[in-house]
Amino acid sequence: MRKIIFTNDVFNKYEKSNADLRCILIESLQQLDTNKLYISSLIEHFNNRYKWDNMFDLKEVYERISNNHKLYILFYKNIEIGYVWVKQLDMDKCFAYNLFVRKNIERPIDSPKWLLSEVYGECLKMYKKIEMEIEDWNYAALSVVLSLVKKEKVNEV
Repeated sequence: MRKIIFTNDVFNKYEKSNADLRCILIESLQQLDTNKLYISSLIEHFNNRYKWDNMFDLKEVYERISNNHKLYILFYKNIEIGYVWVKQLDMDKCFAYNLFVRKNIERPIDSPKWLLSEVYGECLKMYKKIEMEIEDWNYAALSVVLSLVKKEKVNEV
C-alpha cells in the first residue's frame, strides 16, 4: 500500500479541457436516488473487470453518503464512465479513494487524469491536504495520481 499526500504545493492542475467530459457530485441521499442507475452500472462494470473483495455495493454507497462521504461520477458524452470517492478526515484534510474509470468504452485516454484534477482542485479549495492510499497492484491509479504532481515535487509525495 502506498500512501500519498497532496497539497497545493505539489498539485499540478491538468489544464486540458474536454467539452465531452463532465463530473457530478453526489453528497446527499436525494442526489443518490436521482443518480443511482449510474453508480449501479459502474459497480457492475468494475465487478465484471476485477475480482476485488473490498468492492462496495449499492447498500454501502447509501451508507457512505449518509456518513458524509462524497461521490464524484465522471461522464463522457453523457455516459457514466468512472468515479472517485472523497471523505473529510478533519477540517484540514480529506481522503480520496476508490478511483475507477472504465477501459472497455471509447473515451479520452486522459479521462482519469481529468477527473482527479477536477476533484483534487475542488478539494484543495476546502482542505490543506488530500490523503490517498493506493494498493500496490494498482499501477493505473498510481500513475494517474503521480501525473498530477509537480515534477520538482515528485520525491516529496
